[in-house]
Amino acid sequence: MSKKIFVITAMFTASFLLVTGMAFAAFVATPMEFHTDVASGEEATYTFYVRNRGDETIALKVYTGDFWIQVDGKEVFLDPGEVERSCATWLEVTPEELELGPDESRAIRFKMSVPPEKRGTYWGMVFVEQTTKPTIKSAKKGEHQFSILSFQRVGVRVFENAPGAEKSDGKIKEVNVSWSEDDELLKIDLVFENEGETLLKCKGTIDIKDLTGETVTSMEVQEFNSYPKAARTRTTLLKEELAPGQYTALAVLDYGEEYLVAGEAVFEVK
Repeated sequence: MSKKIFVITAMFTASFLLVTGMAFAAFVATPMEFHTDVASGEEATYTFYVRNRGDETIALKVYTGDFWIQVDGKEVFLDPGEVERSCATWLEVTPEELELGPDESRAIRFKMSVPPEKRGTYWGMVFVEQTTKPTIKSAKKGEHQFSILSFQRVGVRVFENAPGAEKSDGKIKEVNVSWSEDDELLKIDLVFENEGETLLKCKGTIDIKDLTGETVTSMEVQEFNSYPKAARTRTTLLKEELAPGQYTALAVLDYGEEYLVAGEAVFEVK
């Protein structure tokens, strides 16, 4: 028998709703990320567009906020100014409220005004949030019938790189090898610490070496962002089975400077 489930959801939802999210999106914003280079004490204006994808008129509000990436990579959303290197309070959005008819597109502008004596990377978010009550939509997965009431919010990320802090600095603080009960695999956690004032894009490799120093296997560390004055943990799973013995996990990261950084951990497979 088919079962009906009523779901009330906001912007970020899990599993089934993520898969079907675009089908229920009332509106879209493009582009969804800006990288600006406004000098300290200067200002500049930027534009993105919001389009109503539905067949009903919707009302939207526009406002700024902060976001932060935790050590484990999870994203949290905060009020403007709660992050030390926030630029959300430097942003002025126009308009703050608008209505869009079916398939209508409108421009939203934000002015970036950088205070004096700022340098390095700062960041914030421009949120566009639906204020009209959405229409209940239906979807089916297996035997379950879903009725979904989705209050949509879209975030446009803004990264400001105020000139004057071109030199980057970072290090691998820790490398830890442990057993993942969930994946039933060895996992390597490396902790990278960004000691500079700029946003870094990091990528690299992890080599597993035996007692003779020979590389048994290598793994890629997928690219990730590292925020100024913050640490970030990146986990890589070892899918290859190792014979009993002692090994070294050597992690090497490229974060955009002329030199690479490395860290290692010794572990034993019994």
